[in-house]
Amino acid sequence: MNNTSSSISSALMAAPYQLNIWFGIFLWVTGNLGSIGNMLVFRSPTFRNLFSEAICDFFYFYFVLTTRILQKGFQVHVTTRYDVICKLRQFFSVWGNQVSFTLFSLATIDRLLSAQRANIYRQWSNRIPLAYKVCMVCALIWLLFIGHRLILYKAKNGKCAPRSEFYAYFDNYIEIALTAICPPVVMIVRAY
Repeated sequence: MNNTSSSISSALMAAPYQLNIWFGIFLWVTGNLGSIGNMLVFRSPTFRNLFSEAICDFFYFYFVLTTRILQKGFQVHVTTRYDVICKLRQFFSVWGNQVSFTLFSLATIDRLLSAQRANIYRQWSNRIPLAYKVCMVCALIWLLFIGHRLILYKAKNGKCAPRSEFYAYFDNYIEIALTAICPPVVMIVRAY
C-alpha cells in the first residue's frame, strides 16, 4: 500500500512539469503556426497593421513561451541565470501584448473607417504609407513607455525582479493598468 501511495505521490509531483512541457509545446507550436498563417494571410499592403501584429505575436510566442517551457517544464532557469534574458523576457512579456493589441485596435478602426458613409472618414482608411508609419510609431511609443524594464530589471538571488522596492510597486501598477484595465476599457469604448 505504501508503494502505491508513493508512486501516486511521485506522479502528482511530476504532473505540473509534464503539463508545462507538453501543453506548453502544444501552445508554442500552434501559436507559431497561427502567427505564420496570419503573416501569410495578411501580407497584403492593405492589412499592414494585422501583418505587423502577426509578426509581434510570433516573437511573443517564440521568446516568452520558450523561456516559460524551459523554466517551468525542463527546470532550466535561463531568466534567473542570465541578466540579458531576464530583462528581455520582462520587456517582451508586456511590450508584445501591448503592441499586438494596439495594432489590432488600429486595424479595427481602419476597417470601421472604410465602412463609413461620409467620404471624409473613408479617406482615412486603407492608407498604406500611413499604416507603415503608424506601425513604427506604435512600436516606438510602447518601447518608450515600457523600455524601463530593459534597464531596471535584474537577475538576483535566483529571481528575475525589479531593482528597487519603489520601482517594484510602480511596475506592478503600470502592468495592472496596461494589461488588466486598459484593454477592456478600449474594447468597450470601441464597441460603441
